[in-house]
Amino acid sequence: MAAVISLINHRNISTLIHMKLFNPDTLHIFHSGNQEDRQDLEDLKEFMNLSYPQVRMFAHRVDMYDCEKLGKVTRSILKRDPDLMFDLSNGNPVAAMLLRQIAANLKLKVFVFSERDDRAALIKNGDCSEVDLQSVDLEIADFIKSGGGDVFSSSTSVYESPEIEKLLMWQIQNYSTWTRISKLLRSRNIIQGSGNGSQDHVVGIDLRGLSAGEKKLMIEFVYFLHESRIAKMRRKGKEGFSLDFRKPGFKQLLMVYGSWLEAITYHALKHLHLMDDLRSGVVFYWDERIRKVANEIDVMAVYRGRLVAVSCKDTSKYNEKDLNELLVAANGLGGENSIKILVSTQWPDKSLVKERAKEIGIHLVRFDGDLSSFLQQLKRIFD
Repeated sequence: MAAVISLINHRNISTLIHMKLFNPDTLHIFHSGNQEDRQDLEDLKEFMNLSYPQVRMFAHRVDMYDCEKLGKVTRSILKRDPDLMFDLSNGNPVAAMLLRQIAANLKLKVFVFSERDDRAALIKNGDCSEVDLQSVDLEIADFIKSGGGDVFSSSTSVYESPEIEKLLMWQIQNYSTWTRISKLLRSRNIIQGSGNGSQDHVVGIDLRGLSAGEKKLMIEFVYFLHESRIAKMRRKGKEGFSLDFRKPGFKQLLMVYGSWLEAITYHALKHLHLMDDLRSGVVFYWDERIRKVANEIDVMAVYRGRLVAVSCKDTSKYNEKDLNELLVAANGLGGENSIKILVSTQWPDKSLVKERAKEIGIHLVRFDGDLSSFLQQLKRIFD
């Protein structure tokens, strides 16, 4: 049975690549036993249980700087698992150098993967060759699971529905009208209680207090939702309506701040035909053991083995804190090589935000209703 020896590391992407390429039955992990390594080991166990429960995993506490002891442990493993190779992509660099020499002495293969370049090589009998990674299809869930977490939910299926695609097209074609309606929807004095229990999909709209022009806009929009089968409309008096949304996701897209921009961004990235995997509204857990702590990234994708994380802001009032949140989430899941994008409907109020975004590698993209320009801005990032 095939087996691999790896060094413990914060991230498990190289382990994931190795599993997809070589399908080992057994994984041996070398760790120092310190607190940081023990925590990383727990994360790795969580990842293996989620993604590769059939693979046996053994942890070995070793002295990372003792070549003799490293060799002794390796020879002991080799007796039990003769079809053995090393994955020395990450971990303690000194131990990696020592194990490379041990591998040469024992004539064992060594696999190394660079997440920065998304390329890999194999050392065998003194010869080096590049490994073809085209057969390795990484998905968004792989990145999340590699950190010990799991995907809880996604709004992708809602955004793919024909009703929402029709709504998005209307929003783009009538962008100036939509921006006015969106501001009205944010005004809580026209939105009545959305019900509870079996009625939480119902929203009331009160037109009293609006100008004649605003009333006309809202009435036309309500009728559009009704005709598009997004929500069933009922009159409530002379100046009121109730909207019975046909799906919970339909209500969220219109009533949750900025969800419409998330949906348009998702479809724009899909239209580029560049992504290996693409999801929207991804709710996930950093740690499967702590399911109460949920996180969300508006749009996620995988592009040539790199994670793409997109935050959407229907405002100009975003700041360095928003940038840092995106940076931490993207790097935590996809490493420093992840592609980070912040999409907004307006440029930031503070010029320093643009400067900070450039410093930390976040691409700022604006959607102003011009779909062609929006697609070009996104495409330039990947070009």
